[in-house]
Amino acid sequence: MSYNRTIRFADTDAAGVVYFAALLSICHEAYEDALTKSGMDLARFFSGQVLSGQVSHQTSVIIPITHAEIDFRRPLYCGEDITIELFWQAEVEDDLTQDISEFAIVYTIIHNYSSKVAARAMTRHVCVDRLTHKRAAIPLELERCMCQA
Repeated sequence: MSYNRTIRFADTDAAGVVYFAALLSICHEAYEDALTKSGMDLARFFSGQVLSGQVSHQTSVIIPITHAEIDFRRPLYCGEDITIELFWQAEVEDDLTQDISEFAIVYTIIHNYSSKVAARAMTRHVCVDRLTHKRAAIPLELERCMCQA
């Protein structure tokens, strides 16, 4: 999936260049956009109301980001248009249940004017049972979103 955005003044630092934390925030916007385009109800998703597990034992799941990184290749300035391409990747299988509970999203940030890669970012997420705070399988709804991307 891809997400288009214009760099705003508030995204930049005192030197007029996009600030690293702002670009990670923009990547999160792209993540939310991908979820929405795939049919996910964001209010339910971010409040932990997405269900995981078998019908006989379903649990609500929260999905925090456990790691984020970003590498810049060229500066981005206010007013420039970018496209963010997202790639979802299942990460780790739980040894006991064989459930996949982690995933990563790799973001490629492309400067639209030059068509060159401006940055690459990655966020790692883990699915956690909202009540027990133990790992949970990736919810089926989210898996569907990941497959559509």
